[in-house]
Amino acid sequence: MLSLGWFPYLLGVLGFGEWLHRQRQSGMANFTQRLALVIGVILTLISLVNPTLRMVNLVLSTITLAVVTQTRNRSQQSGLVYLTHATGLAALISVIRWGWPDLGLQTWCGLLVLILLLEWVGSLGGAMTRRWLTAATAPPSSAETLWQRSGWHFGLVLAVPSFYGLFFSQFDPNSDLGGGLLWFLVPLGLTLVGRYTNVPGRRNFTLWLSLMSLVVAQSLTLWVPGERLLGVGVATLVMLVNTRCLQRIAAAVVTVGFGLSVLLLFLLEAPPRLPVLKFTDWLLTGAITVTGLWLLHTWLRRRSPTQPLARLYVPAVDGWAIALWGLTWVGLLLHTALAYTHQLPAANTCLVSSGLLGVAVLLRSWRQPTLWSLVAANAAFELVMAAAIVRSEGSILDLAISNMGLALLLWLGGEVWLTRQPSRDIQSGLRLLPLFYALLAMGLRWEQFTPWTGLMTLGAAVVGLGVASRPSPWRGLQYCSLLGITLAWYELVIYRLLKASGGALADGLIVLAGVAALITLVYWLLATQRLPWLRLNSGMLAISAHWHWGLGSGLLGTAILSSLIQRPDLKGLGMGISVLLSGYALGQGRGQIAESGLKTWVYLGLVEGLVTALYARLLWQQLWIFDPWIAAIACGVGALLLKLPWQAWGWPQQPWRRAGLGLPFVIVIMTSGSIHSISLLVVAAYYTWVARRLNNRRLTYLSVLLIDWSCWRWFRDLRLHDPLWYVIPLGLSLLYIAEVDPGLQAPESKGKRHLLRLFGIGLIEVIGLFTQTGFGLIPWGLSLVAIVAGLALRVRAYLYVGTAIFMLHTLYQLVLLIFKLAFLKWVIGILVGIAFIWVAGSFETRRDQVAGLVKTWLHDWDQWS
Repeated sequence: MLSLGWFPYLLGVLGFGEWLHRQRQSGMANFTQRLALVIGVILTLISLVNPTLRMVNLVLSTITLAVVTQTRNRSQQSGLVYLTHATGLAALISVIRWGWPDLGLQTWCGLLVLILLLEWVGSLGGAMTRRWLTAATAPPSSAETLWQRSGWHFGLVLAVPSFYGLFFSQFDPNSDLGGGLLWFLVPLGLTLVGRYTNVPGRRNFTLWLSLMSLVVAQSLTLWVPGERLLGVGVATLVMLVNTRCLQRIAAAVVTVGFGLSVLLLFLLEAPPRLPVLKFTDWLLTGAITVTGLWLLHTWLRRRSPTQPLARLYVPAVDGWAIALWGLTWVGLLLHTALAYTHQLPAANTCLVSSGLLGVAVLLRSWRQPTLWSLVAANAAFELVMAAAIVRSEGSILDLAISNMGLALLLWLGGEVWLTRQPSRDIQSGLRLLPLFYALLAMGLRWEQFTPWTGLMTLGAAVVGLGVASRPSPWRGLQYCSLLGITLAWYELVIYRLLKASGGALADGLIVLAGVAALITLVYWLLATQRLPWLRLNSGMLAISAHWHWGLGSGLLGTAILSSLIQRPDLKGLGMGISVLLSGYALGQGRGQIAESGLKTWVYLGLVEGLVTALYARLLWQQLWIFDPWIAAIACGVGALLLKLPWQAWGWPQQPWRRAGLGLPFVIVIMTSGSIHSISLLVVAAYYTWVARRLNNRRLTYLSVLLIDWSCWRWFRDLRLHDPLWYVIPLGLSLLYIAEVDPGLQAPESKGKRHLLRLFGIGLIEVIGLFTQTGFGLIPWGLSLVAIVAGLALRVRAYLYVGTAIFMLHTLYQLVLLIFKLAFLKWVIGILVGIAFIWVAGSFETRRDQVAGLVKTWLHDWDQWS
């Protein structure tokens, strides 16, 4: 009772403060008012323990604050208005609580919503009435404006507890579901405030707040089947008004979203008579909705120039249609993929839905096609095709074939469309889409290997080549496509080789080499013809032809090696391919490219021609009769290679000349086991002729070597086993080299020439000395020949070696005689002593003559070679 008993004291304090205010004692008056406020708060806190006292105290406090507020000027009213308003709301709630103490949580939330609506209506004041009647012209008073502002703010405050109360009441088992729709009055009230308010800046804020509250309000009806449809429907209607007032695309997007939600919830909560929608039915519904949205989009776009509201909904409807199209397409793709793996049955509704998606895209972008619309239309058509194939119990390979066909059609259609000069985006799409479908087809057939999968690879390569060869060509893709053509042909051939029975490994390699040779020939012809419709650089085709020539040559070389193990059946084909590859290389060596490049091709062609000849000899054993004479025949071929005017015919001369020089000797080496001695002499004569023709003495070394070889074979046939027979040709060859080699004729090479002569003549003399037995006339004969040759030719090496060997052999024979006849040592000793005495006596009597003779002899000795 203190809260009421002390209330008159509070009124007295307020009255005293008012008297001080009139006496213009502002300081004391303000202090008195603060004291009265503190007393009022204390009395209110005391009254809270009793509902009746609380109600009476709050009512009296509200009346008192209202009277005080009216007596203050505008600068003093702001805080008092909000305090009075808050106290009045507390008094109203206390009165309701006192009169109806058993009200539930949802009822209280409904009362709060009703109160906040009254607050917002009050905050509008006469705005709605003036808007409707357009008769009142007097502006509202300042006090009225303060009360309106506080009503707006307190309405916002009351919206928060009312929402949370309704939200948590859903989880209370004792509460009835269905109260969430009450709170939809809050966004409706916000829309009314935004529509009719006169306060600057509040209009847009209130409408956006209404939008957010509509989104939040859906959580109050989400779990109630009947109410959530009504809630979304109310939200749609309210958003129509909000969008009209806001004139913003974002608001239109939310409006269309709520409208689509109405359709979704209506189908979810369909009447019991209607069947429950399956996944495929939902996909069909999505496709129909997308079609309807784009029809609406077309209708709105036609009216957008004259109707601003239609202009807002055009991008909103289009955005939702795109999003729903993508979601439906992903669902159809998932269902189709599961149908191909037999996890879900195929459905006609998927085929219809895919077709509707394609039709919807055409409806939207028929007049103004874009890259996005082109991609979307093709994606929808891909699903139509996939659904039709799986519905007809087709396989993934069938789908891959269809995709390859689609890629080819898009490429050909793109060629026609490019003549209309479409936009750059369309040009990019026309390039990328055929390539994408080709790659998709290749991915689908990745694990498949059939007689026709090679044709799919060929189709993908053709598409890539056609796409890459359009204006501003893609060189990398062109090379990859040319590689794809090669792989396609090899895939076709290898499949048939694997299925074939019999035959050798070399046969398969010959066939593969033939494929490479054929591709080489085709690329070479295309490169030389320069067809404008092909749109391929001739240099690129030439490079591809060269690579295939190398591939064919490698495969044919492998076939030749494998022929050593098992004879092939396709001998004639292998020979033809080898001749073709050799001819291609020789043909490339005749042209206008750099000299070094021409030489390389000629060398390659000649080597491959030689390999061709060897291959023929390997395959046909009947040709063995030519083995002893093939070297002689090669001399004739070499002579032709040397004498023909290759440079006048467009080829570089040097490779042919070198081939003419090396061919006979190479043949000699390769037929060394069966060559005839006459062939060796013919080749030796050939190199002698070549040396004279080219004025190159060193080429005669080959002739000398071949003559030595022929002599050794003759000695072997005569069964001459004495090593001297085999050493004499070698020593004479070394002496020949010392006499004719241009590098050894210069004065500064005199020492090297002397050493070579010593080695050559010494080899013969030493072998003759150590291999002869008995009396040994041959060493004396050889040494005398060397001495005579040295004196006649004035060559010191011959004289040195001949004299040394003669003396050694004589000494050796004397030793043998002494051991056989002992008395001879006395005879020899006496003769040697007499000889020394005679020499000493002659030297003493003719000293001057001997000295002059030695000096002259030494001078002449220095002049010897």
